[in-house]
Amino acid sequence: MAFFHYVACGAGEDMREGELEADSAREAARIVRGQALRVLRIEERERKRPRRLFSFSAVTGKHAAFFCRQLAVMAETQPIHDILAVMEKQGGDRAYHAMIQEVRKSVELGHSLADSLKKYEAAFSASAIHLMEAGEASGSLPEILGRLADYLEGEYAAKQKFRSVMLYPLILALAAASSLMVMLVFILPSFVGLMEGLHVDLPLPTRILLWVGHFLEAYGSPLLAGGAGLSLFLRYLYGKEGFRRKVDGLLLRLPVLGSLKRDVAWMHILGTLSVLQSGGLRMDESLSMASRIPDNRYLQAFLEEAKKSVQHGYSLTAALQGNPVFPAMLLQLVAAGESSGRLEEMLRKAADYCGISAENTSRRLQAMMEPAMILVLGGVVILFVLAVVLPLLDSMEMIS
Repeated sequence: MAFFHYVACGAGEDMREGELEADSAREAARIVRGQALRVLRIEERERKRPRRLFSFSAVTGKHAAFFCRQLAVMAETQPIHDILAVMEKQGGDRAYHAMIQEVRKSVELGHSLADSLKKYEAAFSASAIHLMEAGEASGSLPEILGRLADYLEGEYAAKQKFRSVMLYPLILALAAASSLMVMLVFILPSFVGLMEGLHVDLPLPTRILLWVGHFLEAYGSPLLAGGAGLSLFLRYLYGKEGFRRKVDGLLLRLPVLGSLKRDVAWMHILGTLSVLQSGGLRMDESLSMASRIPDNRYLQAFLEEAKKSVQHGYSLTAALQGNPVFPAMLLQLVAAGESSGRLEEMLRKAADYCGISAENTSRRLQAMMEPAMILVLGGVVILFVLAVVLPLLDSMEMIS
C-alpha cells in the first residue's frame, strides 16, 4: 500500500491535513470523503520511519485512565476522531501527546479505536482493548469507556497505595539482605576464627549462619543457573495452551489471591455482558465477546463452553452453574434476572458486587502483607544479633 498526504476542507470551511495508507490516490480520496471532508489536494509521499535505538512506549496506566475518562465524557456527543483531535490540541506530556496523535491518525485511516490502541497494550492491558472492541461492536462505547475509566483509575490508585504500603518493608528487606551479605562475607569468618582460638563452642544461630555461608559459597552459582533454567522452562510450559489453562485454573482457587483474581475478572465480564445485552446483542454473541476480556485461559474456556450451551438452547444460569469459579451468589443473581426479565440489571448488580468484593479483598491483602514482612525481617535481624552476641557472652565468661 502507498502512503498519501492530503489537504481537505470540513463543513465549517476549516482546513485539515493528514496522512493515510491506500492502494491508490483514488482510494485515498474516497477514504477522506468518507469523513465528510472535501478533498483539496492529495499526493503520494515516502513513508517517514523514525530511527530509534530502543522502541518502547512511555505511556503509563495513569495515561490510560485519563485517556478513557476524557473519551467517556465526550463520546456520546462527538465522533471519536473529532474528540481525539481536540485532545491532541490540549497537549500533555510528550508520551501522552504522541499516543493521541498516533491513535487519531489511525482512527482517521478507518481503523477501530481498539485496533489503534493495541500498540499500547502494556498500558491499557489486553482486557481493556477487548472491552473497547465489545463496546464498538455493540454501539455502547461511551458506557464501556466510562466503566473502563472507573476500573483503570481504581487500579492505578490501588497500585500506588500498594507501592506506598510496601515501601517500608522493601527498605527493611534491602537493609537485611545487605547486612546478611556483609555478615557472611566479612565479619563472620574472622569472628569465628577468633572464637575457635578461644575454644568457645559456637551457638546454634552462629552455626546456622555459617552453614548458609558455606552452602552459598559452594552451590551459589549452580543454584543461580538452575533457577534461571527452571524459570525459562516454566515460561516455555506456560506458553502451551493446555498447561496454561490448568495453571490459570489453579490460580483462581488460591485462598486470597484467587478470590481477588476471580472478583476482578467477573466484575469485567458481567459488566460487559450487561452493556452488550442493553445494546441488543444475542446472549451467545455477548458471551463470545466477553470470553476475550479475561487474560485467564481457564475463564476463557469456561465462557466458550457457556456460549455453546446457550446456542444449544440452555439458559445463561444453566450454562454457568456447576463450576466453582462462578460463585453461587452471582448465580442466584443471574437466575433472578432471567426469571424476572431484568437480566441486564441483575448482571450490572452482580458486577458491582464483584467490584466491592475485590476492593475488600485487596484491602485485606494489603493489611496482611506489611506486618508479615516486618515479622519475617524482624526474625532475620534477631538471628543476626544472636549469632554475634551469644559467642561474645560465652567468650567473656571464659576470660573472666
